[in-house]
Amino acid sequence: MRPLVLSLTIGLIAPPLLPRPGDSRLTPSHQQLLRAHLRALSLNFFEGKGPGRIKDIPRWHSANHDCAGFIRYLLWEAHEPHDTKWQERYGSHFTRQLKPLQQPPATLYAGGRAANFVPAEKMALENGRLISRDFKKAQFKTGDYLYYALKDGSHHLMLVIEGGDGSALLVYHTGAPKNELRLIRADDLLEHDSRWHPVATNPEFGGLFRFRFMD
Repeated sequence: MRPLVLSLTIGLIAPPLLPRPGDSRLTPSHQQLLRAHLRALSLNFFEGKGPGRIKDIPRWHSANHDCAGFIRYLLWEAHEPHDTKWQERYGSHFTRQLKPLQQPPATLYAGGRAANFVPAEKMALENGRLISRDFKKAQFKTGDYLYYALKDGSHHLMLVIEGGDGSALLVYHTGAPKNELRLIRADDLLEHDSRWHPVATNPEFGGLFRFRFMD
């Protein structure tokens, strides 16, 4: 079966994720609403006008154009005031019914300290907890992410969101040089190069992770 791959080339600017004091887990209602935002904002990139739609949102700085930067961007945008400008940026049916998040974003860490810039490796190992080394056997939730530590020394994240039929979709940024956002079915990873297989027998797959501030 040929995988359905949607990709978009982007050139955006975004403010960094601002931490909040403390390291407490988000309330259940905050978690539920944050997951809804992550799903809606992710899918919004692939709706309607395609790449032209994204280029009209100058909020993602090129320094943050990588897999971890994409997730930080989503966390930031989810907690922005849902004013007229926000609605203009994300005015699709995915986001129009979302209630604003009343709490500030959770703290992210790098090197044991609260940080605005958190790379992929730190996103997983300092800010996440391992759920499973075999994605097919895991109970995933929207907002979880796959982590890869590749043999070439690079690290990669793929955000997990729930599809309309309950299946797992993956949204991720490819990084340089392609600089694309992609949306694929999780099952399609098994049809790619073996280094991307989300199974315990793959030494380059770190596992399915969940943010520590989420259940």
